[in-house]
Amino acid sequence: MHKNLVETLVGTGVLLVAVLFAFYTFSTTNSTSRNSYSLLAQFQSVQGVGIGTAVKISGIKVGTVRSVKLDPTSFLAMVELTINDEVKIPDDSIVTIGSEGLLGGNYIRLLVGGSDGVLKNGDRFQYSQGAVDLSDLLGKVFMSAGTNVSAGKNGNDAKDSGKK
Repeated sequence: MHKNLVETLVGTGVLLVAVLFAFYTFSTTNSTSRNSYSLLAQFQSVQGVGIGTAVKISGIKVGTVRSVKLDPTSFLAMVELTINDEVKIPDDSIVTIGSEGLLGGNYIRLLVGGSDGVLKNGDRFQYSQGAVDLSDLLGKVFMSAGTNVSAGKNGNDAKDSGKK
């Protein structure tokens, strides 16, 4: 009988922890959707951005990405952001995709403008900059370095051949 009581108490404890975990998860994931407004941004590339990606101003989370879709007319990525109601964003602000570091994920970064007007629910950012693909950037650096090295060799060869 004592063994059954211990198993029952352990099972009850596990269920209680599961319920608390579910409540915590639900409350943190839906915290921005209750008291928030939606803004839209268009990007040429949203690599590394998905639903739930953080939206930050000065490194502080002020919202999340609600949806990512392809605009069928412009073929640009349309991103819907949910922003906390307390945060009023000037209408000349810039939205970019930032990186947490070389191995970190991407996030949406808002560079706040100085306008007196603010963006309202459903408004779209006028200015945006998409994700920078690190592999493309490194490829360009190596390609330009290789071009400069080979151009330097050719230039030296031409100088040497002119002296003869």
